[in-house]
Formats: sequence, C-alpha cells, structure tokens
Amino acid sequence: MSLQKWTPANVASASPGRQVAVMLGITIRATGETEAFWRLVDAVSVHETMPSMRQLGYPAHLTLTRYDRIAREALIAALALFDDEPPFSLTFDAIETFDIDPLVLWLKPRAEPRLFQLHRRLNALLGEDRCDPHYRPDQWQRHCTLAIAVAAEHADAARHFARQAFAPFSLVFDAADALCWPPPVAIGTRVLVAR
Repeated sequence: MSLQKWTPANVASASPGRQVAVMLGITIRATGETEAFWRLVDAVSVHETMPSMRQLGYPAHLTLTRYDRIAREALIAALALFDDEPPFSLTFDAIETFDIDPLVLWLKPRAEPRLFQLHRRLNALLGEDRCDPHYRPDQWQRHCTLAIAVAAEHADAARHFARQAFAPFSLVFDAADALCWPPPVAIGTRVLVAR
C-alpha cells in the first residue's frame, strides 16, 4: 500500500466542493504481514455503511498524536524521536468499541511500556495542551481501528462481533508517519530499524 506525499491538491481532493477540516498527527504503521488485521477488517465491514478502513487506504496503524492546528514542520521534526527506536511488535487479543455515532470497532494491543514512553515523549515535545484531548497521555487509548462507519441498524451485531474470541496475533509497526488527513497523506516518514 503506497502513501501519497503531501501537496495542497492532495488534501483539497479529499472532498471536492466542500470545506474539510484537516487533521494532523503522528502514527506508527505496519509495513509487513498484516493479513490477520485485514481479515478482521473485512469481517466487520459487513456491518458498515461502507468498508471504511479499505476506503481509507492506509495500512494498519496506531495514531499517537492528533491536532487540528500544528505546524507541519514541527510534526516532521518530531519524527527524530523515532531515530533510535526499533520496531514495535504489538500483540492484539481483544476487540473494543468506542460507543459514539457511528460506532467504532478497534483492536486493543497488549501493554507495551516502550510505546507509552514514546507517546509521552512526543506529547512533551509537541505540547500536550495542543493535542486533541483524547490523545493526551492520561486519556490516550492505544488502538488499531477496524471500522469507523458501523451503521446504526447494525450496531448490536457489531458489538456481538467484538465480543467473539479470535486467535491473538502480532503486528510489527516499523514506520512512523507525520500525516495530514483526510485523505491520509504522509508529510514525513521514519523507518524504525531493528537493532
């Protein structure tokens, strides 16, 4: 899956003819084997108004920070925190929901202290008070989204899906992106190299 590079035209093309709020942030994404993730994405997409994660066109990821206003240059500079970071191998063993409208389903990774430490360092560097409150250290819920467009009439079925057991699996998150979206467009990237 290739990422677009940022240009004003790419961002403007997200929804031609209407004003779109541009979000900015930093993610870690998996560039290797993600078949188990996409199987779950496809299984839950039958409960959506559209297959949201397939339409998003962005790999399995965790969003670490999110802003509605921050200098792109600051995000790109913050990627330097990843220069000495090896990839993150995260194991997922539960599906959770954000009970908002529309309902969101997401994978919960097992705790990884190094990820929490990096998240705190990013917020300290970029200014915790500037970050979306849901992504600040004391509020952040680490998650890998499966579906963001669950239809209201399918919400109960989607919640039932979330309660079903599945075989735990691990993904290796080996790239960090500074992004603007929608659509997700990389304005800077760092590859996380195993030591």
